[in-house]
Parts: sequence; structure tokens; C-alpha cells
Amino acid sequence: MKSELVTEEKTLLEKLAEDVTCTTKEEILFVTGHFPVVFESEKATESLSRWGDFSLYSLELACQTAAKAREVNKRIKFAFFADDHTSARESRINRSQVKIKIGKFYKSKSGEHAELPAEYREIMNGYDFSEKDVLRHNHKKRDREDCLYFSELILRASLRPIENACAREYIEFLEDPQYFDNQQSYLISFIPDRCTSNICRFVMDRYATGISATHVFMQTDNYFFQTHGKREHI
Repeated sequence: MKSELVTEEKTLLEKLAEDVTCTTKEEILFVTGHFPVVFESEKATESLSRWGDFSLYSLELACQTAAKAREVNKRIKFAFFADDHTSARESRINRSQVKIKIGKFYKSKSGEHAELPAEYREIMNGYDFSEKDVLRHNHKKRDREDCLYFSELILRASLRPIENACAREYIEFLEDPQYFDNQQSYLISFIPDRCTSNICRFVMDRYATGISATHVFMQTDNYFFQTHGKREHI
């Protein structure tokens, strides 16, 4: 594993473009647009601003890089992870109500006609991408077999003997061939700094040392966001 600090957007995009155009893998999978689920009075919903500019900005960077990859005939997929445990744990809503609200939220994001938030659609459509390019998560629940979002709660419920819950959910994703095939796919993950120690260091040092991937760790503080990030390549 090699690591480097990248302080300019232009440089980061150039390096990512090099990664996706030089790999021999046929497909590029982008884990991007990560967001927390928040609970409003009537429903659960995406918060695309809770982590500063991260959710939208990481998707913009992913789409720019995906457009470069498409130019060299790579297949493109996007995966969106939903942090559906932090706000649930902090919420004053009782557990049964949380479960009901999350269930309704995910059902609304499942099925052939499900749509991403308008902000995501605008970014993706600008590069000729859409929901058809999104990798779907089978929640193994009725009407949620093809959700636009990967539920972290479901992924971390894995029986894998990994103590760290964040690492467990990420490994569950990476080692499921219906979502990631290391023989065919190159992974680019945009990771908010809040997840760096739990997911990235722990996962890459102990479990995911053999995958073909680039991880971009990004600060979510608004002031520093667009000029400070770390890129690590496995």
C-alpha cells in the first residue's frame, strides 16, 4: 500500500484518471456520495449537508473520473452507502418508530422507478449517468431487494468475526461477489475522514490487502474540504 497527500483538486483528478485508464480491470466501481440518514418528524431521509460538502463533492469527483474511464471503454458502477445507525442511535425516537421510518425510506428508494435525490441526479446527469448505473443492495426484505442505497446496519449485521463494526460492513461489501468482483473490477472509494481509522486503516491493513483499489480520504470540514485529502492505493 502506498499513500500520498494531495492538496489540489486538479492533481487528484489527474491521478484518479490515471488509475482508471491504466488498470486492466474491465469495470470501475465508485463508492461515493456517502451520507447519513436523519430523522425528521414524519420520516427518515438523506442529509446531503450534514458532513459539509462531502456527499455532493465526492460524487462530482467520482463522475468526472467515471467520464474519463468511460472514454477507454470501462464499465461504470456507483455505490451509495447510507449511515443509518448514527442518527438512529442518537435520536430520541423509540426503536420501533426508527425501524418503521427506515423501512419506509428504503422502500421508497427501491424498485425500477426509484430515484436518487435531485442533487445527485443533477450531478450524474451532467456526465450522462443515472440510476441505471447504480449498484443496488438487496436488503433481503420485502420490497427492498434492489435498493439504491447500501444499508450500513444490514452490512454490519454480518456474522463475520470482525470486532470493528465499520470494518465488518466494508468487508461484507467487498467480499460479496454480487457487489464487488476483484477479478473484473477496480474500486475507487471516497471516504469521509470520520471513517478513516475504523474502516480504511483497519480494513486495508488486516483484510483487504489484495484488492485493486484507490481510497481517497477527505476532510469534511467546509473550510479545508476542497484542498486537503489523502489518496491511498492498494
